[in-house]
Amino acid sequence: MKSFRFLSILAAVGFSTAGGFAAVEYEVVDLGTLGGGASAALGINDRAQVVGWSQDADGRIQAFRWQNGSMDGLGFLPGGTGSVAHAVNNNGEITGYAYVSATNYHAFLYAGSNLADLGTLGGPHSKGLAINNKTELAGLAYVSTNLLPIWYDAFWWRTNQMVVIPPYHFKKTCEGRGINEDGFVAGFTVLDIPSPDRSWGYVWHDDNQNASNDLYEMKLLGTLGGDYSEANAINEAGQTVGWAGITNTIYPLHAFLVTPSNGAWKLPSISNTDRTNLLMSSLGALESPTNNSCANSINDRAWIVGTSTTGSGTNQAFLWRNGAMTNLNLLLTPGSDWVLTNATGINEYNEIVGSGLHAGQPRAFLLRQGGRIAAVTPVFQTNTWVYTNELEEVVTQSEAHVETQVIHWAGVWGTNVEATHVFTVEFCDALNTGNWAPFAPTSQWPITDSLWTNNDFGSVSMRFFRVRAQ
Repeated sequence: MKSFRFLSILAAVGFSTAGGFAAVEYEVVDLGTLGGGASAALGINDRAQVVGWSQDADGRIQAFRWQNGSMDGLGFLPGGTGSVAHAVNNNGEITGYAYVSATNYHAFLYAGSNLADLGTLGGPHSKGLAINNKTELAGLAYVSTNLLPIWYDAFWWRTNQMVVIPPYHFKKTCEGRGINEDGFVAGFTVLDIPSPDRSWGYVWHDDNQNASNDLYEMKLLGTLGGDYSEANAINEAGQTVGWAGITNTIYPLHAFLVTPSNGAWKLPSISNTDRTNLLMSSLGALESPTNNSCANSINDRAWIVGTSTTGSGTNQAFLWRNGAMTNLNLLLTPGSDWVLTNATGINEYNEIVGSGLHAGQPRAFLLRQGGRIAAVTPVFQTNTWVYTNELEEVVTQSEAHVETQVIHWAGVWGTNVEATHVFTVEFCDALNTGNWAPFAPTSQWPITDSLWTNNDFGSVSMRFFRVRAQ
């Protein structure tokens, strides 16, 4: 028996959609476990592949990859019996860390059927925390066993080379937690500003392409008024998120967003010792500004996810978009038996992963918007004319019109996450008629991808589309 799931209707020719967000917006999927009692999701790519950790049937913590309704363990490095996967790129490559002895752990890259040990910077430990589609990694690695106490540095890994990103002015500790396609790394560094052993978020890039760290390449982010901040993720526009102190006491801490301006991530930038950053915005916290919040991930649409404390003292997962923070639990169907506590990743289709309690049990989750269209992108054709007017002035005139419309939608539909679908794109010119028809060229449908392009919109002033999964 064939089943169909229909998309909410979007106006495409007008290039905007009206109306607010529905109270119930997401379906929640329990990703299960590897046979044990707990799991947590830490990363997701645009193919809806999810990674994280789970207890297995032997009680070990093991890295997993979830896709198409199935969770598979990634195994361990020789000598160890524990592993955690932190991030996955669109090629399916995964990074995290795995134990190599009872006490030591190393960063790994999973690019096929096993974990590859990336080593350390001379010390006992390292972790891979982020990966982009160019197989560049960011993370942390301990530098030596001869220094007490042992400190660690951030690293940028590419083409089998681990480039050291030391702390600001070579202080003590530094981590790389996010990386974008241009190789910009976001994280935190310990520095003695404004007093010893404080930490600030940073953005780093190998500006001179010498595969080495130079002092000027680390851009400090400052804080929201307190002493501490940490950056956790960075998108393709360089927008960076994390948490920062808002007063000169440790708490409260608020999630922040830094949107760079003309290549700068901090203004004023005259003095690195000034914690003020006019480019850093507080995202607030759930229920009260006295609560704490932390942003963990951001997509290119600047949708941000994380966690916040609440008045009851519990943590709740949040989604921040269009200037407002929303408790993700309010976007689920009532009675779902879920409490979402921490959202750790979001992809370009607005699918969200994290950890929570399902019927009281700690579980990894995936939130999907039921296959709804994620983006309607116009591609403009611009014609420019140059002429001389009656005053003998040279004048240019440009005219733009939409040449192509690209519709994107999430690839996972319905409650059966193992099902595969054939998609059709349909249109009508007036909603009240309900006369939906397949949109030409018919050779493009049925299609099996989550992307559809049309070059002919005709002369109508308004057109509506929907996507059907069969």
